Amino acid sequence: MLSYARETDFTRSLDDFFARLRDGDRVAYGSDDIDRAVEYGAVDTALVSADVPVQRRTEIESDVAEQGGETLVVPDDGERGARFAEPFEVGGLLRYQVE
Repeated sequence: MLSYARETDFTRSLDDFFARLRDGDRVAYGSDDIDRAVEYGAVDTALVSADVPVQRRTEIESDVAEQGGETLVVPDDGERGARFAEPFEVGGLLRYQVE
């Protein structure tokens, strides 16, 4: 079931996302990259902005759950959520890098 992430969950996951992004390590962002990573079964945790339409969020959650991953909906009402939502909308912490 798709639900908004608890603050500690999405804070930890966003910190991990931005650290991996900075280091170029096992992260995907943007709709095309996430779709490709899901296709390869690489997404461990999907991060989806609350701004993303519910149908798209549900699609990502379903696809990621089929592969044993989780999806966190990131509220956009705080600084961290807005910092994620504006440039990315969707992102993923990957099990392995997808080219």
